[in-house]
Amino acid sequence: MKYFPKLKIYILFFLPLLIGFIIYASCRNSHFLYERIFTILKINQWEFIKIRINSQCPFPNPINIFQKVFVYSLPNALWVFSSCILIRHYLLISTRQIIFRRNLLYVIVALLPEILQFLNIIPGTYDTYDALLSLLITLSVDPVYKYLMVD
Repeated sequence: MKYFPKLKIYILFFLPLLIGFIIYASCRNSHFLYERIFTILKINQWEFIKIRINSQCPFPNPINIFQKVFVYSLPNALWVFSSCILIRHYLLISTRQIIFRRNLLYVIVALLPEILQFLNIIPGTYDTYDALLSLLITLSVDPVYKYLMVD
C-alpha cells in the first residue's frame, strides 16, 4: 500500500469506526441514535433485526471489567482514534508547537464528550473507563499514522 496514501487514510479512519459500530450495534440493547434513524426510516422488522444483531455479541451480559470495557468503552475509543487520525492527517506540519497543539486536540476529542456528559449538557452517562481508554488510544495515533503512512 506504499503508493496508496488516500486508501490508507480511509482504512485508518473507517476500519476503527466500522469495528466500533459493530461492537456498539451488536452489544448495546438501548435505543440509540442509529436505532432512531432506522425507526424514522421505517425499516421493516427493526426489532427482529436488532434481536439478531444482539445475538452476535460475544459478551451479551458483560460481567467482568474486560467485558464491560469491550462493550461500553471500546466503541467510543475507536471513534476517538478515527477522529484523531483525521486531525493528524490534516495537521501534517511537525514543528514542536504544532505537535503540542495537535496532541492537545487529541485530548479534547477524547475527553470533551465525557466532560459534557458529566455536566449533563449532552445525553449519556459519564464513565471514567471511557475517558481513560480514549486518552490511552490517543497515544497510539501518531505512531500508527507514522508507521502506516511512511512511503
